[in-house]
Amino acid sequence: MGVELAIVKMEKKTYRFTLPVICHDVNWITGDDPIAGLLLMGSASRCKLLPATEIDNHDGLRSLRDRIAEQSRSVDVDPLEFNEDHEAVLSLRLTQVGLSRHGTGWRFTLPPAVASLMGMLPGSEIAVLIVDGCVEFWNVEALRAAGSFPLTDLS
Repeated sequence: MGVELAIVKMEKKTYRFTLPVICHDVNWITGDDPIAGLLLMGSASRCKLLPATEIDNHDGLRSLRDRIAEQSRSVDVDPLEFNEDHEAVLSLRLTQVGLSRHGTGWRFTLPPAVASLMGMLPGSEIAVLIVDGCVEFWNVEALRAAGSFPLTDLS
C-alpha cells in the first residue's frame, strides 16, 4: 500500500486542525461520537495517531505506559539532580488525545507540548500521512528532508 499525504494548516491561535480527506478511510475513525486516541511520538518530528484501545492490544505500548506511570510516581527527587533528557520528556511521547466530529470531517488538536517538541507554532503547517493504514503527523521540514534522501543510498 502506498503512502498518502496532505499538508494542512493549524488554526492561527491553536494547534487544532481538521483531518484531511485521506484520513476518512482509516478503519477506526468512524461514527459521530468523539473518539479517544493516543499520540505516539516516534521522534521530535514524527507522531502516530492510534486508537486508545490499541494500548490493550500491544505489549510495547502497555510497557511504555507503565514506565511513564512509574516515572511520575517518583517523589524522592534530589533538586540538584536532573533526569536524562530523554527521560525528562518521556511522558510526552505517549499522550491521550481526542478527535471530535466537525461537519463531515474530524477535528484534532495537537497537544501544545508535543507541538513545541515538533517545532510547531499555532498556524503552522503539518504534514498528515497515511502509512501502512495509520495516521502520522510530521513536521514539514522533516518530511522534506526524508524526501531528499538520495535514492542511490537506499539499501
